[in-house]
Amino acid sequence: DEDTTKKWQKPKYDKNEVDFGRLHSALNWSPDGQKLAYAKYRYGKNGSMIWDLKMYDAESEKSEWITDNLRAAHPAWTPDGEHIIFATHEKSTANLFKMSVSEKTPKQLTFFSGEVSVFNPAVSPDGSQVVFSFSGEDGNTDLYLLEFSSGESSRLTTSPAVDYLPVWSPDGAALIYTSHEGSTPNLHVIE
Repeated sequence: DEDTTKKWQKPKYDKNEVDFGRLHSALNWSPDGQKLAYAKYRYGKNGSMIWDLKMYDAESEKSEWITDNLRAAHPAWTPDGEHIIFATHEKSTANLFKMSVSEKTPKQLTFFSGEVSVFNPAVSPDGSQVVFSFSGEDGNTDLYLLEFSSGESSRLTTSPAVDYLPVWSPDGAALIYTSHEGSTPNLHVIE
């Protein structure tokens, strides 16, 4: 057969590599679709490998580091595109930070201590609060809500199963999240 004798050729795609290396799975486009915030693995100041945030600008087709030695990941944009909320890790403690995209000066939002994890932040459509996954020293992962104006956090879920990956409804009236309640991951809703 004539088709089997031809040498196989790799298909050509219209693509442009914008970065390479080990990239974190949590990445996020700005509301205007012009900038991509993502975490990339790199050498920290003491030679250890850590995550830090980069931002790719689609217009200039360039990326730049926006955190330095913060062990940062899980970027989430505010609806106005002016700030990025992200998780950092120092030793075994994670916290949320907020950073102005123009000034690149991080401000700490949560002040957890001990062996805790914070991940999957999602800013509300009106920009007034952020929901995130929190795993305390007991190992249970639940959803928490942080009000930016007061700085107060409140627990939203209390399941002994893992609750994570929160997503706001477009009107901000509900949260959809993944829970392992019942032993398999399913979607749940909080009104």
